[in-house]
Parts: sequence; C-alpha cells; structure tokens
Amino acid sequence: MIRDPYNSAVAEVLNELYKKNGSELAHLAEAVGASRMTIKRYLKGERDIRVAELRKISDALGVAVADVLAEADRRVD
Repeated sequence: MIRDPYNSAVAEVLNELYKKNGSELAHLAEAVGASRMTIKRYLKGERDIRVAELRKISDALGVAVADVLAEADRRVD
C-alpha cells in the first residue's frame, strides 16, 4: 500500500517529537484513548492519523497542532 506523503510527514514529525521528549508510549495511548499498537502505527506512518487523535497526541507531546502541520508541510514541499 502506498502511503500518503503528507500523512507520512506528519507521522515523522510526531515520532521525532516523541523520541526527543522521552514520552512514554503508554502516556500517549492513554491521552488519545487508543491502544499502544495504534499509537505505534501512527508514529510509524502505518496508519492515517485522524484530526482528533492528532490534536490529542500533539497536546500530550506539548506541541501545537499547527506547528506539527507546518513542519510536515515543509517536508512534503
């Protein structure tokens, strides 16, 4: 399956923030209300991230959704 480049860029940005912040996967899963496996798939770009989940993950990582999207835009362009 070919992944959408923009979704992949968003996932890449979130994954980098996740690693940089030293966040716990369980914390993100709890914040989003999803399983750890779902969060892993989001961060690897294996699953499309819905807007509601994007906001929850961004909040849990302490970053604005707009900043995540702006960085993803830069990477795709």
